Amino acid sequence: MVRSAKKASSIPVPVPVPVPLHPRSTDLDKAVQTARMVANPVRLRILAHLQQGESNVTDMCESLDLPQPLVSNHLGLLKIVGLLKCRRDCQRVIYELEGEWVTDLLAALGV
Repeated sequence: MVRSAKKASSIPVPVPVPVPLHPRSTDLDKAVQTARMVANPVRLRILAHLQQGESNVTDMCESLDLPQPLVSNHLGLLKIVGLLKCRRDCQRVIYELEGEWVTDLLAALGV
């Protein structure tokens, strides 16, 4: 016996969405990244310097007695994880702590 082909239904079939095993895994990942960033002595010195107020790379290099490529590299990493924010002032880039929570974190670390 030959069956006739049925028309495809126009009702959309729901696609199952994978549920993460740990719903807060992104929060944990962010905490791990933040801990790794402040665990580095150079980055911790940069953050401590920025507690005094905003600064550019040249001023940080002079104050911390570190080479410019090293400071710039660490600033980029700190910015990626959200510990710093920056803005342009003509040709200079001015860095500052992202918020009060960064100051609180540094205080908790005794910096």
